Amino acid sequence: MCTAIGKGDNDFLVEVCTGNFGEVYLERRSRLPGYCIVVWKHGHIAEPADLDPAQASGYWNEVLAVGRAVRSFFNPVKMNYMTLGNTVPHLHTHVVPRYLDDPAPGGPIAWEQIHSPEPVPEAVLHHQATGLRELLGGLASASDVTGLRDRGRSRAWVSGPGLAQSKATMSSAISLPLQRRVIVPVVPLPSQANPSSSTSPEETPRITVSVSEGGWVA
Repeated sequence: MCTAIGKGDNDFLVEVCTGNFGEVYLERRSRLPGYCIVVWKHGHIAEPADLDPAQASGYWNEVLAVGRAVRSFFNPVKMNYMTLGNTVPHLHTHVVPRYLDDPAPGGPIAWEQIHSPEPVPEAVLHHQATGLRELLGGLASASDVTGLRDRGRSRAWVSGPGLAQSKATMSSAISLPLQRRVIVPVVPLPSQANPSSSTSPEETPRITVSVSEGGWVA
């Protein structure tokens, strides 16, 4: 990964932009639209703990800025951030958007479920990279991306044909029934209440209700 820094697109990644501390790429083979990787660009570092305080602050601010841009552009239900480095021991962070219709909604997702055997069409990737680049604005600061969030959501590709095309191409999603467990206090009716006794909130009986209308297990 060190040798790829500063060289733009390659067989695995499409460049989005370069910040002061990291380079941002879109993954070519992904079932999750907007899956990005942020790579530390200043020499070889394996562990984030090896950064000095200023470097660490700058790097993580850029990672979060990318997360905000991905969230704004693709409108996922959740963002995952993974800094591993077991196979490639150079500091990089996977910025992974999660969707209700992704292969593992509501839970951890395996690498083989994230990656697709075939690359996303080049035109789709560069369309997405351009949109993210506009939102990031050169990674000036995380606050700049926050200010652009509403503008990004108003674009047609956030919820219109652009995102639909990307997801149809990139995701072999598995439709699964989703459940959400809700704890509901059971309060006795006035006619059933015993005025001679009192019940603390901790003693109030509760029931668990399963809901399967768009909920998911957090």
